[in-house]
Parts: sequence; structure tokens; C-alpha cells
Amino acid sequence: MSPTPVPTTELTKDVLTILLIGGDGDYVLDMNTDTLMVAVVNRSTKQVSLLSIPRDLWVHIPTYGWGRINIAHRIGQRGKYPDGRGPGLLMRTIEENLGIPVDHWVRIGYKGFARAVDELGGVDMIVPCRVNLRYRPPTSEDQQEMILSPGIHHLDGDTALRYVRTRRGDTDFERAQRQQQFLKAVWHQFKSPETVLKIPGLWTAMRGAFATDLNLGDVLALAPVALELEPQRVRSLAIGRGQVQGWTTPGGARVLLPIPESVQETVTRLDAPIPAGDTGATEAARVQMQNGTARPQLALLAADQLRWQGFQVVDTGAADRVDYQNSQIVVFDDRPEAVAQLARLLRVKPANIIQQPDSGQQADLGVILGSDYDPCR
Repeated sequence: MSPTPVPTTELTKDVLTILLIGGDGDYVLDMNTDTLMVAVVNRSTKQVSLLSIPRDLWVHIPTYGWGRINIAHRIGQRGKYPDGRGPGLLMRTIEENLGIPVDHWVRIGYKGFARAVDELGGVDMIVPCRVNLRYRPPTSEDQQEMILSPGIHHLDGDTALRYVRTRRGDTDFERAQRQQQFLKAVWHQFKSPETVLKIPGLWTAMRGAFATDLNLGDVLALAPVALELEPQRVRSLAIGRGQVQGWTTPGGARVLLPIPESVQETVTRLDAPIPAGDTGATEAARVQMQNGTARPQLALLAADQLRWQGFQVVDTGAADRVDYQNSQIVVFDDRPEAVAQLARLLRVKPANIIQQPDSGQQADLGVILGSDYDPCR
């Protein structure tokens, strides 16, 4: 007996939803999906939301029955689902279980992903947390250790693939965060009129590396949104720990059961306006970032975090010493809303907010990072 489908979320006419499907292999019929993400693009408000869906989510798959959501594409391919085969059945599964209408899909396998990154010339990635990329090369039986320490790294295709796929030392939830960070880094690095002009050539060069029901005209029509989009108007969402609970099926499989109320609360945020008061852009606050520890590149990591919140980071560098225990906010010019948001983001206590007006600084606010700052939180 099938469950009652979840009511479909009402989206405005200017909203486009695109399902991003990452491959477990290169999509022969027996392969499952490895990554699922829905991008919701509002062309009117110039806002994008990314929603990661865990592959172990236990759902009802139309025409099949209950199973992990990552098998829906395979079931559709095998059964030649009449409305779009694998992607079609996966789109219908998402709509009936999560209430998200999906307009288009893009599918890419491992080799295609690595090739796409290499075609772009690699991606500069700000890595906030230590990541273990240990792997076994195709030509060897031995594992090779590869650790990315926090900082800025230039990733080629193979390394980028390992970065978005690895689960060593963490879970699918942390992996989903890295995948969204990577997509945001790609957009931020390559958004420019020059890149838009290269899209037709890249489209031709990348033929065969991915599959989609979008055409070149559809992609070019989205280019103005990509160019005008501001970092603080990219919202990261996930069906994560707070929206699921672990469960073991009668057959012994360990899966994730969705908590309906929590899932729907997340889904309704996909196209909800981002309040101006939720970003550092409300007061056009200019921030000077200084590293008060011996940890390398910490100021750059914090600056990247703040830029995605709408702050204008005008300078990064070293503080006067490296033994600060507690992070501080120095107020050069009164920006109460920005100070409150900074204190929340960086977990700065009120006692460490210091007033220093009329200091002749080019910034409105200064931040000195102490050893209590953790970019992984």
C-alpha cells in the first residue's frame, strides 16, 4: 500500500528547480546515485538555495515500493520508466516524498566530474577542516594517504572528486557540506562575463561528460542570475541530522527515516526570502580580519566564512601577537547589527567586544581571531 504523497510546495513562476545527480560509477544500469542535490533558482529575487538529500533516506518509490532514495534512478533505468527513465522516476520520487517539484536534471559520473574540473583549469578551494583523501589508485593495490589541511588548495579533477566523495572520519552529512562548499567555490571563482562567453565552447568540449534535459539556451538564460547573484543570497540547506532518525529495516538495512514535520520546515525555506537583517550587508560593514594565533591561514578561512554572510572583508593579516586565547571584535565605527551577527558567527563573548572609536582605520570593525575560533563549527 502506497503512502499519501506529500503536498507539493508552491513555488513562484520565476523559480526553477534543478536536480543534480552525482554518479556511483558511470551510470550503467546497476549503479546507484551517490549524490543528490536540488538547486532552487529564483530568477526574480536573484537567490539560490541548495538542498542536499542523503542517499540513505528511506522513501516510497513510485511503481516499485519502499527503498533508499539512491536506488530510484537505477529502478527507473532498468524498468525504462516511461516519463524520463532514471531521472524521471527520481524526480517523481522527490516530489511525492518531499513535496519538491523538479523542473530539470543534470547527471554526472565520476570521470565526467573530474574531466569538467580539469576543463575549467582546476578549482581554488578554501578548505575549513582537515580532510582525509586516502584512496587507492586504479594502477595499485595499496592505499595512498592524502591529507588536506585547513587552508587554500588548488584542486585538479581527481583531487576534487576525492574531496567531494570521501567519508573517512565523518559521515554523509559532512560530505554533503563539502559538496555544497565546492559548488559555491566553483561559482565564486568563475562567475564573470568572460566565463559566460566561454559557455558554448565548454558545452561542446564537455559533450559526453554529463547528461541533462537542459539545452544550451536554457543554460545561457540562467547566466544573468549567476552574474548578479551575491554570496549572501546563496542558501545552504540539507535534510540532515535534525530531519531524520536512524532505523533498521526488517531486512537488516540501516537507513534514515525522514521526520515529516522537520523535513517540510526545511523544504519551505527553499524559496523563502532571505531577510536583509540576516546578512552582514545590512549595514555595509567593512571588516578587518587578523590572525591572533600560530595556525596558518586562519584569517583567510574566517574571511571566506564572513563573505558568504555578506560582510565586506577589506584586509586580512597577522595580529600583533599569536597567543590570543579568545577572539575579539574591535568596534571602530558603530555597526550594532553587524557586531551582533559577527559575535554569533564567531562565538565572541560580550566581554570581548571592544569599543575603539575614531581610530583612523579603513574598516568599520576589526576581528582578532583567538585559539577559540574553530572554522569547522
